[in-house]
Amino acid sequence: MKKNLLVALISGLCFTFLQAQDQSATQNTFTKSYFVWVNSTASNVRYLWDITDSTITVGSSKKRSDMSLKTYTVEQVKWVKFRQKGSVEIGVIIGLLAGTVVGYISGYAQGDDEPCTICFALDAETKGTILAIPGALGGAIIGGIIGGLKRKIPINGSRNTLAQQKKKLEQYKRGQ
Repeated sequence: MKKNLLVALISGLCFTFLQAQDQSATQNTFTKSYFVWVNSTASNVRYLWDITDSTITVGSSKKRSDMSLKTYTVEQVKWVKFRQKGSVEIGVIIGLLAGTVVGYISGYAQGDDEPCTICFALDAETKGTILAIPGALGGAIIGGIIGGLKRKIPINGSRNTLAQQKKKLEQYKRGQ
């Protein structure tokens, strides 16, 4: 009975996490902040402010009044990368929780050891607790890696490519 309940709980949690990854849930760009990289490394982290037919404008702050805007012509842009602000932290937390649950359930599912007079025997709860620790560590590492992934949109210095990718770029644009 306990195993069936745990399997149902895990299945429900996995289904909930998968629904949270739906692209339609990320359409509200006015409440989410995205870091932007244009042809460079993290020293170029900025926010996307404007896209025209021939330019991409980024700023170094969330507020227009606190920053200087930098405009790139389409010929200067090879690619633009985006990562949602806070996604690494969220990935670590979700991975930590998922790894803990999976580790505990896998240890608990092994059941109690046979009593032994020469060696020591572990019960199911102890096994679950012991396996939850490496599960949490592994889950946190994997979650951080997944959360740190960036979405790369190629421009290749072409106005036609920018026009084709404009709709994708608009969803990462900073709210006015």
